[in-house]
Amino acid sequence: MARLLLINNRKIGHCISNDIEFLYLQNYIISDVEKQRCLFFVNIPESFVNILLVDDDISSVIALKNLLEHEHTLKIASNGVDAFEFYKTGNYDVVISDIMMPKMDGIELLKAIRKNDKDTHVIILTGYPSAKNIKAAKRYNAYELFTKPLDVKRFMKVLAQIESSIG
Repeated sequence: MARLLLINNRKIGHCISNDIEFLYLQNYIISDVEKQRCLFFVNIPESFVNILLVDDDISSVIALKNLLEHEHTLKIASNGVDAFEFYKTGNYDVVISDIMMPKMDGIELLKAIRKNDKDTHVIILTGYPSAKNIKAAKRYNAYELFTKPLDVKRFMKVLAQIESSIG
């Protein structure tokens, strides 16, 4: 059985026929003929969340990428300046940002996002929690603040809450 992966990494349907397994992805039109070849066809709900991940620590980026990329669409930036440029031109449901980064830190990024958008869910990560940063994250309405090392179970629960609120 072969697997055919098409376009964008956003799953919309899964078909298994006698000789091939198809994973249909967003922007791919499934013909009636293709559906008839399926022994069964399952529509996969659009559960992908567009996430902008911002961290200058490569090990954190790799760990979060491995955790998130199979269920979500990711764009990665290594500093707040690049992240804000991506943010302005993208359509992100969630921004996950470290605090301590070059050029623009995570709190400044949060402030910049809040000037334009009160609804984007911003999750702040920090390896150096301080009362000042916690207070600033709350003041600028961060959805959640996590300390590193990350509590993965709690992090995924928060992400699931965000996903269900987006619909």
